[in-house]
Amino acid sequence: MKVNWSSLSTPDCYAHDIIGEKLTPYANKDENGNIVGYDEWENIYRTRSTVNDETLQRKHIMFLGDSFVYGHGITRGNTVSDYFDKIVSDEYSCFNLGVPGTGIDTVLLRLQQWCNMFDEQVHTVYIGISELCRLRHWENSREGWEWDEEVYTSDTISDVDYSPNFNNDMIDSNPYLHHRAQTITRGYNNVISKVNSVAKLDAIVMAVINLSKAYNFNVYFFSTNSKLLPDEDITVLKEQTENYNVKWCSGKHLNPALLSWTEQTTPEEWDSNYIKNDWHWNAKGCNMVATTLHDETHYWY
Repeated sequence: MKVNWSSLSTPDCYAHDIIGEKLTPYANKDENGNIVGYDEWENIYRTRSTVNDETLQRKHIMFLGDSFVYGHGITRGNTVSDYFDKIVSDEYSCFNLGVPGTGIDTVLLRLQQWCNMFDEQVHTVYIGISELCRLRHWENSREGWEWDEEVYTSDTISDVDYSPNFNNDMIDSNPYLHHRAQTITRGYNNVISKVNSVAKLDAIVMAVINLSKAYNFNVYFFSTNSKLLPDEDITVLKEQTENYNVKWCSGKHLNPALLSWTEQTTPEEWDSNYIKNDWHWNAKGCNMVATTLHDETHYWY
């Protein structure tokens, strides 16, 4: 297991998981946020993108990030990467390695795995940054060790919401769950210090840049969070990376969706880009973001 998940592994290391899971664990939803079904895994790379001899022979455009990049709630064929694939020529193939609930450490791992196998094909990488403090870890369950939780850890944690996986009665009666509920939350609370979070982001950004230099590909960073960092911190990040083949989203707070916002945009028009009662981008929103990303980087193609 450790070998499969190491930075020395390749993207087909998920084959043993896919064989046991015919359906993706992430639901598709209708316009009102009601679950309507699940897509099936169709390859061993844990992606809903089309992966075959034909698509792999082209230049690879990679999309990595959290649930917004993955396309949580929408069916295969309607994600940001799918719409981007329709914009670029047949010289390129788009592959979506987004994983809901994950953070920038998972982005780096999945990118490294892909480069380990397809190093000469990677042309451009689009990275969606979620919460700074969102990390992943190994957790012991009844089925064995699983790398399956979004976790925020700190030496001193206070006012952290209980995980909704457990009700309060269960938590209060079980010391293990009580401890776990204090260290795990799905509410995206910033329980790691901002200094450590920014340092983690800076380290992973530089690791991605080093990969881009080693394998000669373009990198575009954006945010799936409405307020990732203060403007002054974003300015510093852009200045530190300006000498590399790297571009940061030009939108306010690095969110590409906000580039489409104008003073004439009504709340109703804006909400039409999201799944109701879920608030991930719907197909219309993903199309908007894909168009924005291409507009910002069209000269790479």
